[in-house]
Amino acid sequence: MPAAGQRIKALDFTDEVQDIENTSYTTTSTSFSETGTGFTPCGVSFVAPTSGKEKIDFGAEMANSVAAAATEVTPIVREGDVVGSGTTVVAASSDNKIRFTAPANNSIGRQGATYLAEGLTPGAAYNATLASRVSGSTGTIDSRYVICSPGT
Repeated sequence: MPAAGQRIKALDFTDEVQDIENTSYTTTSTSFSETGTGFTPCGVSFVAPTSGKEKIDFGAEMANSVAAAATEVTPIVREGDVVGSGTTVVAASSDNKIRFTAPANNSIGRQGATYLAEGLTPGAAYNATLASRVSGSTGTIDSRYVICSPGT
């Protein structure tokens, strides 16, 4: 946001965008991936505000077929307005993940988090998607969402 006495620019107020995917998919990948059985992408494109920061709220319902195994979801940010493609500027990372460790077989947990992507080029198009992985066995991911809004 502009400081007192500065001009307000349209890029100070870019639109909030969201995607909600209520389709369930499974994965056995132990590396963050945007694939799985029944997978449909969950992501949005956005224009970076003048601050060069975008707030990414994301979440999912997660389960695992084995007790004590974890299922994780994290955002990925890429250049361009085509969801799921472009040069990666924020890679999938354990530092940005949500995690559910199943206390019993097929237990379900819902997690959510916020990540602030910084260093974006104001006015440039980007896209954010969600990737997932498991620590072992088969993870089920459902009810995913990603919401992007200008960061300050």
